[in-house]
Amino acid sequence: MGAADLLQRLRTTGFSVTADGGGIRVAPGAGLSADQRQAIRDHKPELLALLNDEAQARPYRLTPAQAQMLVADPPDEPASARRQARAAAIHRRGFNAQEATDLADVLWLRDLQGDHRHLCLECNHLAGSVLGGWRCGSHRAAQVGRDLPAVLVTMAQRCPGFAL
Repeated sequence: MGAADLLQRLRTTGFSVTADGGGIRVAPGAGLSADQRQAIRDHKPELLALLNDEAQARPYRLTPAQAQMLVADPPDEPASARRQARAAAIHRRGFNAQEATDLADVLWLRDLQGDHRHLCLECNHLAGSVLGGWRCGSHRAAQVGRDLPAVLVTMAQRCPGFAL
């Protein structure tokens, strides 16, 4: 079994596997068998490479420290409903369910921290989807090109062309 197979097997059996600096974080750690722990040690460099590639492909994913902040301050009912509505709206734009949830969590954390930056995904001027590409209807005011790269659409920023 290679690193990719190990990662998939761990995730399909309910484990969360993330890179944490130079280490690997598996939750819930107490549920790992001795064989699974040994397999993780045996494939550590390859697993770290896979996890880091995932993190670069999804720059909006929460870091373990950010995820811990969300666990420490769980949402009340209105905040939870807002978070679910955001995830549903993002999912309609073509992101898969996990990506939509991750982006909704990023927005929730942003709100908790009082950060005044926005994602293009929240802007009325954004058109498009993951599959069809993104276009900014206010590109002149925003000082960007009309066609937007996906990484820009999911990046928190201050935009002079932003409109809720």
